[in-house]
Amino acid sequence: MGTTDIALAFATGRTWLRVPETVRVDLNGELSARLDAKDISLHLLSRVHADGFTYRAVEFHNAGAFSLGSRQTLCSMTTEMGAKAGLVPPTT
Repeated sequence: MGTTDIALAFATGRTWLRVPETVRVDLNGELSARLDAKDISLHLLSRVHADGFTYRAVEFHNAGAFSLGSRQTLCSMTTEMGAKAGLVPPTT
């Protein structure tokens, strides 16, 4: 939120936020020993380009076998595709 948004929130007691659309990415199969989460992100980037997920939230499903670091990589690389957020749903 910028200073104008904060001032408006103080004055009116309300705020206006745009909720991004969600894009679901299903990860199927297993990674070979030579591939990692960065490779998946770069492949996805090559398909959707730098503005493919502009102002969207990206959910990666079936990433339960990935390490915490790999999940962080998947989520942080979504900004390279224009996304507002990258998410991996929690596993049980």
